[in-house]
Amino acid sequence: MKENYKNIIKTKSYESPCGILLLGAFHDKLCLCDWQVEKHRDHVDKRLKRVLHADFEYGTTAIIEKAIVQLDEFFAGERKDFAVPYTNNKAERGCRKVKTKKNVSGQFVTKSGADAYASIISVIQTARENGENALEAIEKIMK
Repeated sequence: MKENYKNIIKTKSYESPCGILLLGAFHDKLCLCDWQVEKHRDHVDKRLKRVLHADFEYGTTAIIEKAIVQLDEFFAGERKDFAVPYTNNKAERGCRKVKTKKNVSGQFVTKSGADAYASIISVIQTARENGENALEAIEKIMK
């Protein structure tokens, strides 16, 4: 049964050096910053729609455009902190892993290293979100 909500989550894709991110805005705050190609994309999207009582609509907002500018600066090594208001939901918190890694190490040495890190973090976060053991999820992929 499809629920119809009055609230709208505007979404837009962003092509980062580590993969395509899906950005979402709700009431002038970023509510979604997650990998677009993900095994559980539908599950995450349904949960976000349910929690915010909103439907997705492809488009952009000022906050999404501000996030894109800041992501461009971040991936170019020109920014370390983000000044975009978040809704502080689980989907958005997933975005912070890459920032933390970059702050600790100072950089990703190669694009392939950044890609590998993004892939591993995606598997770990997805496993945790689904109540699975992260190491077992990585082992399944390695087999």
